[in-house]
Amino acid sequence: MGNGPKVLVIDVGGTNVKLLATGQTEPRKFPSGPKMTPEGMVREAKKTARDWNYDVVSIGYARRGSPCGGCSPTRSVAGPLAEPSALGPSTLIRR
Repeated sequence: MGNGPKVLVIDVGGTNVKLLATGQTEPRKFPSGPKMTPEGMVREAKKTARDWNYDVVSIGYARRGSPCGGCSPTRSVAGPLAEPSALGPSTLIRR
């Protein structure tokens, strides 16, 4: 491993939230769904990764109706375009 930051990667899926950190070989997961709140996801992620060391967190989620999670080959957009469909409302987009 290099001297870069240790990253905790969180993949928010419709059935589970999956986690893996730099230096770890076995991912961990916990159930997700439309009733999971942002606070609940953070609480469960911290509990699930409690014995892992990490410096930064990267979160990925798929946007409803997009086969590549909201990506666009022709433009780059700062910030999320839509709420993650695997979590409850008001997760990222504040109206």
